[in-house]
Amino acid sequence: MADHLAYAYSTGHRPDTEWSVYRELLHLDVRDMQRIKSRRVIAVLEEHGGYLIISRWINHRPYMPTEVSAGQLQTRLLADGFSLEVHANAVHKDVTVDCRRVDRPAEIDLTVISALDLVRSLGGTYNGWGCEVDKGAAWSGWRDQTPIAPGSGAAGVMGKIMCGFLTVVAGVGFEPTTFRL
Repeated sequence: MADHLAYAYSTGHRPDTEWSVYRELLHLDVRDMQRIKSRRVIAVLEEHGGYLIISRWINHRPYMPTEVSAGQLQTRLLADGFSLEVHANAVHKDVTVDCRRVDRPAEIDLTVISALDLVRSLGGTYNGWGCEVDKGAAWSGWRDQTPIAPGSGAAGVMGKIMCGFLTVVAGVGFEPTTFRL
């Protein structure tokens, strides 16, 4: 503050045993935390040369506490143009609702925040989103997200980002490499 002598300020401290300053002022809410997580996935897409304005299948994974809440989520997501796959998880006693829809990563917050709010309103948790790295015209034959199996003779570079992991398969016969975000 030595460079700003005309600026009036004060410093101080006070006990805050309830952590109210942190919880009410500094701590990010669920939506802002999800935006940060989305920015991390976007950064990885950009690092691998992905075009964010190209529409592609984007996968989402919410977990619902009951079959009833999963059914309610299914109804709403189907109305919003998602395709779905639902499976019960006996170990964690929840229901996984894998869903996907064609969207643009550049506009992901519009979809993700809406999905996050919907999932939370039904008592579930939103685990994240992922998509293929799309490098434009060279990828036009792979828009259906058919996976390239290592050693299959398929040429090119494909990547998949899902739930904080990125797997990149490059060239002919290369083994996938997975990076933890």
